Amino acid sequence: HPLENLNLNIDRGVFHGGKDYKVFKWNQVQFSDLICYESSLPRYARKFVQKGADILITECSTPDEVKMNGHLTPTTAGKVAHQAKVKKLVLVHLYPICDESDIITPCKKEYSGEIIIGQDLMQFEVD
Repeated sequence: HPLENLNLNIDRGVFHGGKDYKVFKWNQVQFSDLICYESSLPRYARKFVQKGADILITECSTPDEVKMNGHLTPTTAGKVAHQAKVKKLVLVHLYPICDESDIITPCKKEYSGEIIIGQDLMQFEVD
């Protein structure tokens, strides 16, 4: 597939995992956000949840059939959300190829909570 060898980090610097796990608060909702290089490791998600995150906002760049290093597929995003035990999973950073695939069904095989396809300026409520 043409995206298989695409390097999206050209001229963006060298990335390293952080040591701080920030949980943001807005009104009475606590949430966290994983960026690409961290989201491939569920232990980071668990650290956010241990600090009280109810929502996991994470990238899901490609369908399961088109795996890319450093990016999640629907199945992996579902596994991360399941292990993190969050109430809601918001999938963001979707590449255009996701428009041509069902990314919810494989995610639901791993995670039984609510799954939301993120959109710019989206708002949602947390129970």
